[in-house]
Amino acid sequence: MELYLDTSDVVAVKALSRMFPLAGVTTNPSIMPRVKTAGGCASGTS
Repeated sequence: MELYLDTSDVVAVKALSRMFPLAGVTTNPSIMPRVKTAGGCASGTS
């Protein structure tokens, strides 16, 4: 079984990837505006 995380929250991805063997991360444009990240960048890059 592969586990995918459906979010654009970089902090959540980092935290959960330490706890679970994630196969990957998915997201879509409707999720991205709901995530508040440092610097306003949901991709993790500035």
